[in-house]
Amino acid sequence: MIVGGGPTGVEFTGALAELIHGPLAKDFPMLEVTSEVRIVILEATDRLLASLPDRLQSYAVRRLRKMGIDVHFQAVVSQVNAEAIFLHDGSKIPTETVIWTAGVRGEPSVATRRWSAWGGVLLWVLSPG
Repeated sequence: MIVGGGPTGVEFTGALAELIHGPLAKDFPMLEVTSEVRIVILEATDRLLASLPDRLQSYAVRRLRKMGIDVHFQAVVSQVNAEAIFLHDGSKIPTETVIWTAGVRGEPSVATRRWSAWGGVLLWVLSPG
């Protein structure tokens, strides 16, 4: 399960599919990876690679699906645990592996702190109050 349909998520998803269906399937046929592994990419918006032109977005979706990858849109992740991903719409997708390539949101209080650069080191400036 790959979360995030930006450049990193799409590139990683395609590379993973190529690895599984290529060298792993060929070199380790006893693992039966092609029949036991399901690759899914979840994107919170309505398109992959939002910063690229529409024709490239469409091509990426077609190419991933041709590789056997399940592409899901409007899939906003609300929780991840060791057994599943939970989506904002209430659905649950069982999985044992999650690769997170979506953005992150930092601690809100960090944005309100004062920072200062000194000799290439970022310092948190403590202020009273």
